[in-house]
Amino acid sequence: MDAFSVLLIPGAQESTLFEQILVHSTPNVHVVIVSEQQEIERLCSSGGPACIMLDWATEIVNPELFPRQLRRDVDETNTYLIALVYQYDQLYTAYRVGYNYVITIEYTRATYYTVTSILHLLERLWQSTKNYHQLQLELQAVTTKAEHWINVLERLMYQRIPEAPLVASFARESALWIAYRLSQLSPSFSVDREQLEIAARLYAVGRLHLPDADLSKPVTRDGVPSSIGNATVPERAAQVLDPLVEYPLARLFLLTMYENYDGTGFPNRLQGWHIPIGARILRVVVDYAEMVFRDGMSSSQALSCIEQSWHRLYDQRVVVLLDEYVTTTSTEFHSGNYLPIRIEDLVPGMTLGRDVITAAGHKLAPAGMTLNAAQIERIITHHALDPVVGMVYVVRQ
Repeated sequence: MDAFSVLLIPGAQESTLFEQILVHSTPNVHVVIVSEQQEIERLCSSGGPACIMLDWATEIVNPELFPRQLRRDVDETNTYLIALVYQYDQLYTAYRVGYNYVITIEYTRATYYTVTSILHLLERLWQSTKNYHQLQLELQAVTTKAEHWINVLERLMYQRIPEAPLVASFARESALWIAYRLSQLSPSFSVDREQLEIAARLYAVGRLHLPDADLSKPVTRDGVPSSIGNATVPERAAQVLDPLVEYPLARLFLLTMYENYDGTGFPNRLQGWHIPIGARILRVVVDYAEMVFRDGMSSSQALSCIEQSWHRLYDQRVVVLLDEYVTTTSTEFHSGNYLPIRIEDLVPGMTLGRDVITAAGHKLAPAGMTLNAAQIERIITHHALDPVVGMVYVVRQ
């Protein structure tokens, strides 16, 4: 095990006695006594000691300026500064200028025990920090290896499924956007976005075992598996992701992705809130993207098909946010004069640019409606009990 290094900046008098106190304080301590400022800079720049003890009577550096100089010249975030003082006014000054701890020098047994206790604590902290950094390096190596296998699976998907790159790209961006907006609607809709992103990238990994005839079909038709092979897609996806233990939620999202919102899906017939929110998001965005990029539907046709099945196949909140995402990212929408505003900022005379829909699926007002005071009051009152999903967009005046 590496030694716990302590740099002692001595005072004008002989420092042998205090060096002996340090040496005998803990068996794993390595004490270095410096005699000039250049030596301090050299030792600090080469990684830095774990602890620096400075005698306030030193003539090597200015004790009051030393913490600031150390922060300016080297990275001292992992170095603990201890000042050795002789008077109470020096003690207050040392704390004020940035020392972590201050000891009043008295060569007594109490001083020895104080130094011993501090160094024992610092040594444990230093060792814990080293272990943490080592774990971080190992985690980075594991993550890099996992990313390598994710890339391999993506390439296999892209080779067998022509539309997969476009579907995965859309699903990744839209799913993360929807997840963020849902988390603003309620904390209960929070989802691990990193895991959701992995699931979106590998949305079709469970189909790699299928023959070409099944790959050209949708996994479900009206919520029912389109073939015997497609009925096994969720379990196959979970099996493929079993070795990627770093992404358990991504595996869960792919396993439950084809559970219908009314409980008629597969493989486990989960219903409503029993289906993970990440899976509900993934189902909507992937089905929409496949209608557009595989089946050649227009955006409005695909959205219409999705909206006809909310409450039955899809979570209506996700559908509303998908509609907002598709609409607000379109060129036509950005070329228009639409302005997102808060519900509290609605005023009579404003014209809605999109439907106002609540979390329960109620349409409070259609696009194109010019609002009056009574309608605004109704929207605000309803919003307090059943929140409006997404932003309210009005036509810019």
